[in-house]
Amino acid sequence: RMYPDGFKSLVDGWTKNYSTGAFAVGFLRMALLVFWLTLALGVLTWGGGVDSHVWPRIFLGLFAVQFLVMQRQMGNFNVLCALLYPIGIVFLVLVLLRSAWRTHVRKSVTWRGREVATR
Repeated sequence: RMYPDGFKSLVDGWTKNYSTGAFAVGFLRMALLVFWLTLALGVLTWGGGVDSHVWPRIFLGLFAVQFLVMQRQMGNFNVLCALLYPIGIVFLVLVLLRSAWRTHVRKSVTWRGREVATR
């Protein structure tokens, strides 16, 4: 309901305020969040060692369980949503990067089909 025009309006809406909110949380929180996101995504590319095929699966499962617990607190999400968490994280990181670029470098964002200047 919030973005009836579809995916593009959702991305534009999040781009408008996402980096401003992210930068407002403070350096320490942001550093911890980046560290956590790096671990959550890094487990997908982890390799090396004798048991390299076992540990990434264990950590991937642990992150999926963590996401399942967090998602259940926010709404009615199923196990598949938790297992597909990397897609959501990549999407959010890409939107954050787009938001930072548009907000702080280009100094304008698109909102409801028109360009709006940012500070």
